Order: sequence, then C-alpha cells, then structure tokens
Amino acid sequence: EYNEPKTIVTNSDNVPLRATPSDDGHNRLQHFQKGIPLDVVGEQAKYYKVKLARDDYAWIDKSYLTAKASLDNSPAKIESYTYYEDSKNKIFSIKLNKKAPYILAESRAFNLVNNKYEPFSHGLDLVIYNIAGEPEDKYEFHIENNANLYGYKAFYNDVNELVITVKKQPQISKSYPLKDIKITLDPGHGGSEYGAIGCLGDKEKDINLKIALLTKKELEKAGAKVFITRDTDKDLSLYERVEFSQKNDSDIFISIHGNALPDNAANSKRTGTSIYYFYPQANNLAQTLLDTMTKNLSMNNDGVRQESFAVVRNHESLSILVEIGYVIVPEDNAKLISPDFQQKVANSIVRGLEKYYSEIQQ
Repeated sequence: EYNEPKTIVTNSDNVPLRATPSDDGHNRLQHFQKGIPLDVVGEQAKYYKVKLARDDYAWIDKSYLTAKASLDNSPAKIESYTYYEDSKNKIFSIKLNKKAPYILAESRAFNLVNNKYEPFSHGLDLVIYNIAGEPEDKYEFHIENNANLYGYKAFYNDVNELVITVKKQPQISKSYPLKDIKITLDPGHGGSEYGAIGCLGDKEKDINLKIALLTKKELEKAGAKVFITRDTDKDLSLYERVEFSQKNDSDIFISIHGNALPDNAANSKRTGTSIYYFYPQANNLAQTLLDTMTKNLSMNNDGVRQESFAVVRNHESLSILVEIGYVIVPEDNAKLISPDFQQKVANSIVRGLEKYYSEIQQ
C-alpha cells in the first residue's frame, strides 16, 4: 500500500481491468482504451492496485500504465446526456468534462434449463467512477432491454463522450430467418499452429478449415452475409480474429474447433460436441445450436460451458466457440475426417442458427 496515491493513465487500448491481481480471464471487469486516468494506491507483483471510487478498487498490469504526476485526477463532472436510435442500434451518450474509468456489465438473470440455472442478460449496468456530486463518487445507470442482449460496446469519443451502443435484435423473415444476418466464421488455428493432432495424424487446423468453408457455403445459400477469418492455411492471431469480426459488424461470431484433452485426462472417456461462451448474452445461442447439432449429427452432448477464451470475449456480437468433436478420440476422429460428416456439420450449424433466430422472434 502506498502512503500517497500516484496518478497514472492507460497507455494503450484494450487494457484489462481485473477484480484480482492475477491473469485469470474470469476476473476481467472491463477493457479500457488509451488515456483513462487512474489513481494507484498500491501494488502486488506485476499489478497496480487502482482506486476507482470511495470504496471500489481493482487491478491492472503495470505494463499497461504510464505515470502522469502533473495530471489532475480530481472527480470528473457529467455535463449532459443524450439518447437516440437508428434502425440497428440504441445509442446512449454521456458527456463528461474529462475521461473517467467505468465498468459496463450485463445484468444477469437465470432460466432453469435441463434442471440447471443458466444465465441470460436482460440489460446492462453502467458505473462511471470518480464522479463529482454522486454518492460514493460513482454514477450508476441501468439500460433496460426487454429481449436478450444481441451485442454492445462502449467507448470514449474525441470530445470525452462515453458512448454506449446496444444492438437491436433484427427483424426476422419467417421464410428465411438468416437473411442478411452477418456471421463471421473462424476456423481455429492455422499456419504454424496445428491445433490437436488426430489419431491418424490429421491436423485440427485442416479439419476446422474444411468445415468452415462448407458452413460458409451453406449459410450463404440460406441468405446470410458470411465473413471468414481465414480461407487458407495461414497464421492468424486471436486478436486479429476478433478485430476482423468487429470490423464487419458481425451479428454472430463462431469459432470452429476440434477438441482434445491433456494427457492426464485422456482416459476420461469424454466424447462429442461442446460449445463455449463468455458473455451470458450468448448462452441462449450456444444452447440452441448445441441441441440442434448433437441431434442432427448423432453426437454426444458434451455440454455448454462458460469459459474465458480470447475469441469469445467479444461482446460486440454473440460469440461462441464450437468444439465439433474430440480429434484424439477414435470414434469422433473418424467422423471429423469424413467429408460426409463435415457436410452434415455445416448443415447442422445452419439449422441451429435458423432455429435460434426463429425462436427469438416469438
């Protein structure tokens, strides 16, 4: 703990604000852009402890911060508030006299699904910290959303307006539920990154690409606008995959993979298809898609899980990672390398997405 706080600013974009001083994906509270001022009140190992408001603290990796001794970090003032809508978004804008730290998080509720309570989001909670004239130095704001969330983002513009954009659910054609839906497909791994190696030496990266290309073709037949992060065997970073999806303003992001287990769990006898998500807004999509795929493919349902994978920490769209099957399990591997099965996977993904979009309009 420091005797006196130090003023620092974030020195890059996409800076993780964490609940604890550890590199744990689940402890991420927010991602800051460059130029957010903060008061440091202590440190632990490679993390600074930052004070957000009177009784609120968090942690940031020291490498993302630069000292600014001359910076005035007195409480900011909210000057105005505006709201408007366009055909695709709800836009909230809060004008401040200077940037202040904030956390935008999904308001969670729970549905009982298969005797298990699953989270879903019915809105967003915004807290702006270090604000003058507010109780405990923080301004709290709830954005109600009657339907499930469908993607959102928050950022400061050049005039210190904190802009929150919330996507509206699209109007769906009953005959063509995927018409004009923007979908990014991401064949996992590629180039020098092979992924898992199958029982007969097949590389996961190659299986993923074949399935993704077939899925793209089928989705386009169904009327979707499809983008693919790679259509050849090349290296691609996790950040590049997410950025590609965001630049195309995708509604859905699907990363396609084949599963594996570490050696110490190889005898667990797990098989089948599983889907991972991070933000609760994507849970319903994951459940619907997995149910459809496992029934159509006669695959074991290996479950929907919340996990902090980099490619699904993309809240601007509904983002999921699909593990089609276990490449290290002979029964699953035999299916994954079969052209007929790969085509069935593509068809099943289309059917699952059509079911999801048909149901959200009811």
